[in-house]
Amino acid sequence: MGRAAQAEFIVNGQTLNARAQQRAERALASDPRQKSALATLAMGEFGQGNYMEAIGYMRVLRDLEIPGSEAHELMKSAIAESESRMAQAGTQRVAPTDTPQADAGAGVEILVSLDEGVDASAFSGLTAFVIARPAGSQVRMPTAVSRYTVGEWPFSVTLTDANSMAGQSLSALNSVDIEVQVSKNGQPGLANAVLSGSASNVSLGDSVEAVVVRTP
Repeated sequence: MGRAAQAEFIVNGQTLNARAQQRAERALASDPRQKSALATLAMGEFGQGNYMEAIGYMRVLRDLEIPGSEAHELMKSAIAESESRMAQAGTQRVAPTDTPQADAGAGVEILVSLDEGVDASAFSGLTAFVIARPAGSQVRMPTAVSRYTVGEWPFSVTLTDANSMAGQSLSALNSVDIEVQVSKNGQPGLANAVLSGSASNVSLGDSVEAVVVRTP
């Protein structure tokens, strides 16, 4: 079944269609170590930009290989590339919610305010992404993200474990750096932001103000 999924994937121009995915998942249900199925799902999810899911399959494939072997090193490189692309994307799998999440362990409350002199009415109705990363980290991949539709200014968003991205936990950190992006088109990333702001080294359990300014 795993080989059939892989053949279907290749025949369809390395596109993970519904039948190939179903075959691969059925193969893994019988044998979680089935390499053809793992490779098919890893490449398919990578091709669709679902890097977190792709990394999950790649890690299993990596651990099935002998450390130091060509296949093991290939999987390490593929994982690094996926992590790099996910970091560049900025915010994958943003929580689709317009209200702060219910409490789910230690978190941080962010009050988002406009810089003085900025016309609030010009930026109502836009989408704000409130992002937490480990304090001092140079990696752009978020630990937790909340998506919020701006009504009135200022507004408050609380990040908790409910906003954590897959495989991560906000409550596992002692302190975080906060970034706020107010998007012109509803998509995350500084390239799409008309306003942005940040707050550094915020301890979990604290409240902080992030003042957003116009983005060049």
